[in-house]
Amino acid sequence: MASTIFVKLKWLYREFGLKSLRDTGKDSWIIIFSRCTRMLAYGTNSLIMALFFSALDFSDEYIGLFMTLTLIGDVLLSLLLTLIADRVGRRRVLTAGSVLMVLSGATFALSDNFWLLLFAAVVGVISATGSDFGPFRAIEESTLSHLTTPTTRSDVLSWYVTIASVGSAIGTEVSGRIVESLRARDGWELLDAYHAVFWLYSAMGTVNVILTLFLSDKCEATKVSEKEPVEESEILLDEMGGRGSEDEANEDDRMPASQPRQSETPQKKSMFATISKETRRIMYKLWFLLVVDSLADGMCPYSLTVYYMDRKFDNIRKSTLGDILSSAYILSSISTIFAGPLARRLGLINTMVFTHLPSSAAVLFFPVAQGLVLTVILFFLRAGFNNMDQAPRAAFIAAVVKPEERTAVMGITSMLRTLAGAAGPSVTGLLAGSDRFWIAFVVAGSLRICYDLGLWALFINMKLYAHEENEAGKTDTIASQRNLADEERNEGIGVHSAGVGRHWVELSIPYQMRNLKFQTGLQFFYPGAVTFPKLSIVCLYLRIFTKKRYRYAAYAICAILVINLIILWCFDFAMCVPFRYQWNKLIHGHCIDQNALFTWISIPNLVTDVAILALPLPVIYQLKCTRGQKVGVTITVLTGSFGIITAIVRFVIFLTVPLAKDLSYYGARVTIWTTVEPGVYLIAACLPSLRPLLSYFNVPVESVRSRCRSSKKGSSKGNSADIVLSPRLDSISGHRPVFPKPEDSPPAVSYEGEIDQRGLVSCYRSTTSLDEEVASSHGGDVGSAHGGDAASGQAVDQAVGEHGNGDDIR
Repeated sequence: MASTIFVKLKWLYREFGLKSLRDTGKDSWIIIFSRCTRMLAYGTNSLIMALFFSALDFSDEYIGLFMTLTLIGDVLLSLLLTLIADRVGRRRVLTAGSVLMVLSGATFALSDNFWLLLFAAVVGVISATGSDFGPFRAIEESTLSHLTTPTTRSDVLSWYVTIASVGSAIGTEVSGRIVESLRARDGWELLDAYHAVFWLYSAMGTVNVILTLFLSDKCEATKVSEKEPVEESEILLDEMGGRGSEDEANEDDRMPASQPRQSETPQKKSMFATISKETRRIMYKLWFLLVVDSLADGMCPYSLTVYYMDRKFDNIRKSTLGDILSSAYILSSISTIFAGPLARRLGLINTMVFTHLPSSAAVLFFPVAQGLVLTVILFFLRAGFNNMDQAPRAAFIAAVVKPEERTAVMGITSMLRTLAGAAGPSVTGLLAGSDRFWIAFVVAGSLRICYDLGLWALFINMKLYAHEENEAGKTDTIASQRNLADEERNEGIGVHSAGVGRHWVELSIPYQMRNLKFQTGLQFFYPGAVTFPKLSIVCLYLRIFTKKRYRYAAYAICAILVINLIILWCFDFAMCVPFRYQWNKLIHGHCIDQNALFTWISIPNLVTDVAILALPLPVIYQLKCTRGQKVGVTITVLTGSFGIITAIVRFVIFLTVPLAKDLSYYGARVTIWTTVEPGVYLIAACLPSLRPLLSYFNVPVESVRSRCRSSKKGSSKGNSADIVLSPRLDSISGHRPVFPKPEDSPPAVSYEGEIDQRGLVSCYRSTTSLDEEVASSHGGDVGSAHGGDAASGQAVDQAVGEHGNGDDIR
């Protein structure tokens, strides 16, 4: 029993990253505790900052302006300190920032002048929103990434965020209690209580100064030697922007940054000069998304959220607001503990997206709640998931940049996020001043959701490589991101056995040959799988077209499809000489440029797709029916257009993924969409034929009565009829079968000669002329075909209601 408990405790000890935190050393403990005390100070600000300026009788516009200018000051200070931190010393920069924090807190504790407070906030270090936007976080995260290994980094950074949330929770709780207790004393005003809280902020800055003095030399950046082996600076992913060429001109761009270039000058032209092109290519996309997210966070920070709740619920006490905010921070700290285990199982990007998305939805619906309880629930939902993406994001950035680039990259990241967040409070202040405070949450929630979806779309397929070496001297691979095929490959025996979704270098030679055989079989499978469903859709058109030019166009498309299929299969057989050289590269042989071939053969595929989509549109436009009926017919005959979307997606993926670099890994996406596209075409081709099944189950398909337009005004009553399904011609006699009328069918529906596998809606005109047309077209007696006399006035279905003006649908 005791051994079982010990095993479980040991598992929890490792699972939640405590072992990783212990192995990192005391420097990481000091950094984490230092941030805890700093976030405790920031937590006091998040509760009282907006309330403090409101008590000074400053307008909402001034409050928003103050927070915006404060964030701009944080941008400039953070950019300056992070760019010089590695040269001047990380410990010195952290100490200087802590001193500025002390001075800013003392200024707020002693002064009520708006401009003096603004100067202290811009020049010094103070959190106007309760978030860690100063110069500390970028340097601390870079230092922790330097002190950890790829296997322990996510756990340590998770505790870095968790302990910070605990500090924020303590700060908000203490702040609310201090304000309420001091206000209860005689002679204490509300402003005096706020000033006392800012003295606490200054005291926490003093604690930070003391803690930074205990950091060791291990926290400083190590200079990278020019003779460093190339293997120690493994880059993330070559040619992230596209497939690229293999010529010598691009070869220089793919060289690792640790390998000096002859043409490179020692002078740095910009702050990006220390960042390699490979890193910038990735970070540009991530920076754009982080700017969107930070703008949303700046519009509804915790300080303004508390201010919104204070305005919305007049009778709420400051201590209650402190309890709510403190509970939210505690919930955030508890949830952040699970970020590390989730990142190891789901991957960094999946953890960032799936934990941040519920928080974004809570922000979006926050103003919808009318009662305090529902408002607090949404606020807790936001806070509980809000910080779970921070540690995976820091680990992701540390994985995509080299060690010597981390401080600069994280500094620029912090600068961009702060700059984007600086615009948020001003916008919210203007909205709050005009009683439209709720719009800020709607816009912020929408932007956050866009960030989540964009992050998943751009980075879900990325494989991360570490830049450090493990104890065995081998480069660690962070298996945090998997291609979509990694989740799908076990569903098919062929995909699993062929190694699709795994990296080519990880496959043995037999598995490599299996993969090439699988790709060869896929080349034969794909053309026929997409051609035959297309032919079935065109054949459906031939059954309803009567005008010659449209029928000839349909025949031409069928011919193009068949010819294209034959050509593709011929190319597949003649791709390599000998044929088995396609999968056995150990023998002597040669192949044509397969990538160029597949690119060009995709063009006829897309052209026929568009032709099939556009062919029935003129015919439908000429129908003498109501607009709603035309829309219904259009939807029916254009179900095959869904295949065009999948074809375009496959074509774009084929052009963008670098198959030449890693066929089995990057080919997984092509494999998925090569399988999806024929399936979509097959379903789309079958959908129209399934509609008549509804009538066999006595389900009324049409219940709308319509009057067809007559070619002449003042047409008689014989020109009107019910909307029915056009009957299918008998395959032998050419006549239309008669189906018995269901006894319980709605009276508005005509069921005589009704069931048609094409599922087309028809309009009617005068019986005599239509009977003559059908008789002349099919050589049969229309009256007998319908089981009665043609002159009796029984309606015969006609897809186009006008006789003599080019009927295009029979």
